[in-house]
Amino acid sequence: AISMARIGKKVLLFDGDLGLANINVLMGIIPEHNIYEVMKGKKKLQDIIVNTSYGIDIIAGANGISQLANIDELQRDNFMEQLIGLEGYDVMLIDTGAGVGANVIGLVLPADEVIVVTTPEPTAITDAYGMIKSIVVNRSDAPINLVINRVPSAIEAKRVADRLASISAQFLKTEVKSIGFVFEESLVQKSIRSQRPHVSLYPGSRSAACLNHIAARLMHTRSAGNPDG
Repeated sequence: AISMARIGKKVLLFDGDLGLANINVLMGIIPEHNIYEVMKGKKKLQDIIVNTSYGIDIIAGANGISQLANIDELQRDNFMEQLIGLEGYDVMLIDTGAGVGANVIGLVLPADEVIVVTTPEPTAITDAYGMIKSIVVNRSDAPINLVINRVPSAIEAKRVADRLASISAQFLKTEVKSIGFVFEESLVQKSIRSQRPHVSLYPGSRSAACLNHIAARLMHTRSAGNPDG
């Protein structure tokens, strides 16, 4: 999100891991309001947007509130309707939780594009394929992109991406497009402990360069395919 903002885009980041939110924690931000107040009808989404010093706006989820982990379809649709209705943004990113539960799929399906993030571990690859399958079953025309995180080398990233693309084409008849990878780097953990975004704290790192490349590639694709962003 921050990398996109640095190339001139107005970006909103929505923490879609509703009951176990952590984006504000990773940025060292204590929001005055969160998504739980929207669910209770006390606030609108536009009322809880937080402007950050990193050039992006965020909508914070809430942590440890079980009701948010199991919202119903009507509540989820209300969130999405309000989110889609927000104006002034070039890009809206929804960072969902893990798994293929109703909350995750309900937030993913309306998206213009989906980015599936995985790692080289076999269990993670299996989970990524499960996510891709769940998306395709519910929306066969969804554009699906792939990012391989925490890789030791570009060769390993390509191996994992090619494998997922191949089995998705063979068994799901869908195209999965690799848009980049992120190197495994100890500086990422240091950023997390510091509660500062990695691309801001260590802009010269290899992993930050990877994130900048992914952002630039996404924005180039969006501007070419959809001038309205």
